[in-house]
Amino acid sequence: MTYLSPEGTPAAGPSGAGRARRVPTEESVDPPLRQVTPPVSPKGTLLLGAVTPPTSPPIRGLVPGQVVAERYRVEKWLGAGGTSTVYQVLDSTKNQRVAIKVLAVPHANDALVTRFRQEVQHARALEHVNILHVFDVGFDGERHYLTVELLEGKDLRQLMQERRPTLADALRWLTHAAVALEHAHGHGVLHRDVKPGNLFITRTGVLKLMDFGLAKITHVMGTTAQGATLGTPEYMAPSR
Repeated sequence: MTYLSPEGTPAAGPSGAGRARRVPTEESVDPPLRQVTPPVSPKGTLLLGAVTPPTSPPIRGLVPGQVVAERYRVEKWLGAGGTSTVYQVLDSTKNQRVAIKVLAVPHANDALVTRFRQEVQHARALEHVNILHVFDVGFDGERHYLTVELLEGKDLRQLMQERRPTLADALRWLTHAAVALEHAHGHGVLHRDVKPGNLFITRTGVLKLMDFGLAKITHVMGTTAQGATLGTPEYMAPSR
């Protein structure tokens, strides 16, 4: 499981005589809070004074001190991916720090929730030093979450953006990844989304295979819709 930070800010729109001021249809907000976009007319102009209540509650992230499921006290934000956000929390039951991965969509469809929860089922069956350990899964109100071991380090994508790995590092990490995948395949689990962002390098140099949300158990019917393709195109095996 990978930990990514969103980036980018809305660009200012053109202005001038006879030209309506454009406003961004999506805002870029530092996590963990997300604002509600002001009402906008079909032509893209701001409707001043219009009061239109949102169709659903604003999506808000977790804040330090907040408690999830009466057990996990949020300490800090760690990162975000396409469908989830990750925080460091203190598990009051076990008195240990873990990472909590929260599904970012409060009204997620059944298929998305199923894939989110099946990450726990797959990873729990794969106890291995090179596979991220997953502890628990549950929901707190509208928030679906899972907890995993708290790692210190960077994913391989981040690391390669900073420096070129040495030959020794590359061979060690490749070996760790191959061993993790061999272990998973030996238990009938296909990861289906192996990429640098899902390979975490700890501070001690150990590679951890993360994010089994798209994984498939070979002898069990999956949840992928007929004709749908899941994964990251840049790292998928070529199809016929």
